[in-house]
Amino acid sequence: MNREDNKLKILFLPSSGWYPSDKNPCKALFVKEHAKAAAIYNDVTIIYSDREKKGVRGLYELSSDRIEDGIRTIRVKHRDVMPNIIYRWSVLAAFKKLLLEGWKPDVVNAHVFLAGATAVALKRRFGIPFVISEHWTALVSTLSRKDRLKARFAMNEAAVVLPVSKSLRDAISAHGIRNNQEVVPNVIDINLFYPDHNENKIGKKMILCVATLSPKKGINYLLESMARLKSERNDFVLDIIGEGKKHAELQQMANSLGLEETVTFHGARSKREVAEFMRNCTVYVQPSLYETFGVTYFEAMACGKPVVASNIPALQEKIDKSKGILVPPGDVGALTKAVNYMLDHYRDYSIREISRYVQDNFSHENIGRQLNEVYRNITSNNGSGYDLRR
Repeated sequence: MNREDNKLKILFLPSSGWYPSDKNPCKALFVKEHAKAAAIYNDVTIIYSDREKKGVRGLYELSSDRIEDGIRTIRVKHRDVMPNIIYRWSVLAAFKKLLLEGWKPDVVNAHVFLAGATAVALKRRFGIPFVISEHWTALVSTLSRKDRLKARFAMNEAAVVLPVSKSLRDAISAHGIRNNQEVVPNVIDINLFYPDHNENKIGKKMILCVATLSPKKGINYLLESMARLKSERNDFVLDIIGEGKKHAELQQMANSLGLEETVTFHGARSKREVAEFMRNCTVYVQPSLYETFGVTYFEAMACGKPVVASNIPALQEKIDKSKGILVPPGDVGALTKAVNYMLDHYRDYSIREISRYVQDNFSHENIGRQLNEVYRNITSNNGSGYDLRR
């Protein structure tokens, strides 16, 4: 296939708050990586409308229209009043700008069902089929009744729903969605996350965790396990990268456990800095209570690092004994035992095999190919249906 001659026009439509911005460049980066993957095979444009509490003239305004990472990205700001309605109006305004230029998408790819109502409006008004790529952890933990109704409405109108894991697919079905689903995983940037085979470590072994500092990531259990481990050995440190509402509380907890010299909170860091931390760490540990995919685990694995993680469905699918150790969520004793073992046996794990698994399954090229198959499946049926590929 000649890519240039056969490209489809794909409109990416992230929900408000689900795309990187100048204020939060690491927010929902996985959506941007999906767009970059899709753009390998197709002509992708992004419309992203973000909610702002102040500084917006009128109900919404176009803030920028430029090429970002090779993809045309139209950014709109909308006021924090009647957010669902104003979001839809702002997207429609940007969409009409594209139509006036002669650019009409063949498929709309919404990200997170919260953008689904707007995708439904585009489908009904302009006859454009849409898919929903789903990432939201709430679907596997605590989804409100109101959001469940929104999910059913949007997902049952889509040509197909694209959850990022099998466990998320099952959770979506449990919420009453009866539409076709195809699992399309998140992307791991293997050009940024790759192994450093020249191990020349000096000093203590480095445990790394990269996560939002929120209860669902289980950082409190990690700190408790570090305190227990410190009573047995003193040859390790823990680096935590990430920000969140629990930062001050977790910092205080670390201090109260006597971990001032053991644990360092680095705050938010760029992806490039995170990759450097991952290449230099000994083992990656993140005891999350919920995940729909778990991008950071696989970024660490792309760097050849074994992981210690919670035995939750999204990770059970992909992490076996050759890649790390899974422990019951919230079990500090099991977590401590696993980290203790890993610090002594991390060299037993194959850097090459762990890294190769990520390269073979989650690269931009691989995910881009899967998305392309989905889009062409839909357009070959004139947007009227979807034939499951497996």
